[in-house]
Amino acid sequence: MSESLKDVENLVVDITINDDTKGAITQYQLNLKDGVKVTEENCGAGNEAMIGCYKFTAPVTARQMTDTITATVKNGTKVVRKDTYSVRQYAKTILDGKYPEQTKAMVENMLYYGAQMQQYKGYKTNDLATSVLAADKLAALDAKAEAVTAETLASYQESVTGRINGLTLNAASLQLRSGTGVGFYFTLAENEDVKAYTFTCNDKVLTPTFDADSHKGYVEVSDISADKLGEKFTLNIAKGNETCNIQYSPMCYAQKVLSSQIDTQLVKVAQAMYLYNQAACTIKNAGI
Repeated sequence: MSESLKDVENLVVDITINDDTKGAITQYQLNLKDGVKVTEENCGAGNEAMIGCYKFTAPVTARQMTDTITATVKNGTKVVRKDTYSVRQYAKTILDGKYPEQTKAMVENMLYYGAQMQQYKGYKTNDLATSVLAADKLAALDAKAEAVTAETLASYQESVTGRINGLTLNAASLQLRSGTGVGFYFTLAENEDVKAYTFTCNDKVLTPTFDADSHKGYVEVSDISADKLGEKFTLNIAKGNETCNIQYSPMCYAQKVLSSQIDTQLVKVAQAMYLYNQAACTIKNAGI
């Protein structure tokens, strides 16, 4: 299969609002960017200490770590509070605060990944996420990234077993949104019915998106967290007694990018993603 990268990334912003009236005000409206889907959680449910606190979560792509999010909290039509936030702004509070070194290292790698995505996409390259890092920290990250090669990721190899007559696997695409995903693209023969196929991953049934005119479609394995970017999952495709299994991970994509060296900046994105994954694994393994 061939590979491609789709910029659609890997972060969310959580904003917690504290209502000092202890629940007397019950209606809030959070206005973020146009088109941004926001989810709301009442933190006081089952937690008396958090009564009056509400958490709003909004997706942010890796290249948008420097974007300013304006949060306007309203009670009816009255503006109760208006604040601005950004991932970089919050990251700086961690870097400047009394947090474990592993946490700071993870944040540094996250910002570095975001900056590489900015440069790859040509997005606000005069205002990189790494602007809050000291020169020596940035130089150290550059050196670590340069040391990441195809050989470093040699163990991350895709595996395809089995074959289904009438189905051709075309490509795997890394989907970078508020949870990293991998899209698998396929083509069916003209006489094939997509409804005859089942697509599953870890016992979860996936619904394909299919265009009957072109006979092309795709399925996506989504919401892969930073610490699991190197963990292989198995996509199972079945039609009757025929099956095809694909073992893959986002790091398989990174390994192919590093092997091909076709795009210098994309190579830097792959190197940064690897460092981000390693830092996230360190955090998880330390129980932080």
